[in-house]
Amino acid sequence: MELKKLLQSVQEAYASLLNATVVILDQSFTPVTRVSRMNDLTESILSTFRFSKNFGRLRRAMWVDTDVIGVKSLITPVIVQDEAALFIWAGVFIEEGTKSWIEFFRKEQQHSYPLHLAKVVSLEQMQEKIECIEKMAKICTRLVQSQREKQEYHHRIQLLNSMIQSFSKKKLGVENHLRLFQKIDPSIEFVAYAERISPDKFLMKHAIGEEVKPLRQLLLYSDAPIVKFLSENKQPLVIENAESHLFVSSIFKQKSKPSFFLAYPLIIDEELVGILFGGSFRAKRFTTFQAEKTVQMIASVMTIHLQYEKTLALLDRHLMRLSNLNDMSKVINMANDVDELLHMIGDLAQYLVSSKLVTIVIGNRHHYIKNHLISQEQLDEYINHLEKRCLEGKQSSFLKLNKTPFGFMIEAFFLLSEEINGALAVHVEKEEDLKEAEVYITTLLNFSQERLRKLVEGDHKELVLSYEKEPKELLECLTKREKEVLKQLIQGRSNREIADHLFISVHTVKNHISNIFHKLGVTDRSQLIAMVYKLNYENSRNKD
Repeated sequence: MELKKLLQSVQEAYASLLNATVVILDQSFTPVTRVSRMNDLTESILSTFRFSKNFGRLRRAMWVDTDVIGVKSLITPVIVQDEAALFIWAGVFIEEGTKSWIEFFRKEQQHSYPLHLAKVVSLEQMQEKIECIEKMAKICTRLVQSQREKQEYHHRIQLLNSMIQSFSKKKLGVENHLRLFQKIDPSIEFVAYAERISPDKFLMKHAIGEEVKPLRQLLLYSDAPIVKFLSENKQPLVIENAESHLFVSSIFKQKSKPSFFLAYPLIIDEELVGILFGGSFRAKRFTTFQAEKTVQMIASVMTIHLQYEKTLALLDRHLMRLSNLNDMSKVINMANDVDELLHMIGDLAQYLVSSKLVTIVIGNRHHYIKNHLISQEQLDEYINHLEKRCLEGKQSSFLKLNKTPFGFMIEAFFLLSEEINGALAVHVEKEEDLKEAEVYITTLLNFSQERLRKLVEGDHKELVLSYEKEPKELLECLTKREKEVLKQLIQGRSNREIADHLFISVHTVKNHISNIFHKLGVTDRSQLIAMVYKLNYENSRNKD
């Protein structure tokens, strides 16, 4: 049933209970319903009744004077979301004991109002009528609130559906999500989004609203009070009267601070990956529940979007790294000695697995070590243990997971000849990354084992890269930004990952890569990687 019909039904019932004329008006005092129990007196008085703007401040029923001296009516606000959405007018009444005086005044002024139609009520009856009409107002409040919630629900569902449709077509980015956030709940004046860019840092990448423009590119650290709270509790934070709150002051350094503030954590795999902010600088009143539900809806869609982006980036990264591994099979065949090849294998293992500790041993003759994890004493003890197991190992290649005091080590033992065994040991920080790391390490060894065998046995031809310039001289011709892009390329990152890491567009990344290829005289990534690894190895050997 439509809202007007429902209000009309309630009005008819209460007009009978009050034994009076009743009508429901909107905020501009225009009738929303048909007048119930109208008579000549109430029609005359309603046509001349002056509705004051001050009625908008009413919070409960009130007796008011009409244009006819001594004749009163009832005005009652219908409060929805802390404001008068409608008004109930009921009348007319004469207070007991004043009718004779009113009749005398009417004769003196020669008024022709049919006052005999007015209801004479005692003070007790007046109080009863106030209580009765306030009950009517509460019913109307529930009806209007229910109707608004229904409309808001459909409105939000439509916007949410448009977000999901755009999201599925890859047309909706984070900023558009935030703008829709404001459309769903216009009372939220500003929105912002901080993305986790490192284990201990969040960057405010988007801030929509004039007052929050200074927040763009703001860094929030993991030990900041609000970040710490959201990370530990994983629950939204809603703050009213927020001007002096510690969490708000830690973000808004300017004099002007929001009066209402909320922060919603975006969680993926139990980890805080981003924070959604919203609030208002001017709003006097807020429906906290409504605002929180709005943020929850948007945050849910944004979390799905971020999860989708994370999955795509992960897949893209895997494909890129496997592609780089394939390219490196050509580079590996260009190695001229065992140490150079171990340097290539070790660096690749570190990049592929993002490892802080990589060790390669071949018998007790060749070593490669890159350590940013443990002390020298721990390292020596571990290498001695690894060498011992390598020398005493089986005459076959196999992979083993070793849980050490400093974390997981994937140890790949390989056979180079009947007398020579080797081992590649790589530290993996997270247990969930072990399977992925095993794939990379196994593939890397498959590519490099044959070349390593030839180099160890001394049965190989010299394969030397020839360039018109020395590699070091070539790299010096690159700009600072091109060197940054080159570093990301060598780490196996895709164009999209490089763009996100350096805060530039994918198109700009492609231009930088094209310039790098042109300046270094290479035509593909494998040639580029070969040149850089050769330079890294030479620099490392020169330092030694």
